[in-house]
Amino acid sequence: MRLVNSKRIEAIKKAIVDVSGKSMIELETSRKHTVTSWATLGMYLMTKEGETAESAAKHYGRKQGIVYRKIKEIEDKLDHYQPVIDKILERVE
Repeated sequence: MRLVNSKRIEAIKKAIVDVSGKSMIELETSRKHTVTSWATLGMYLMTKEGETAESAAKHYGRKQGIVYRKIKEIEDKLDHYQPVIDKILERVE
């Protein structure tokens, strides 16, 4: 069983909303690239906090399989994503 800090997960979700300028409803429902990339970052950060891929996907109205693919994508291009990840994490802490 994984122990996940639910307050930190909620803080990640709020930080994604704040940094992206997208509403939580948009992040949960939109399939536009300008929105899905933010949801992807949220799911990535949640899995790094111990959430399962399935649980992270549910936060953003996505399917579990997409999480694995997107995590790999972010990890392959981490240098590109790191400044945005840092900005999000600044708001979480």
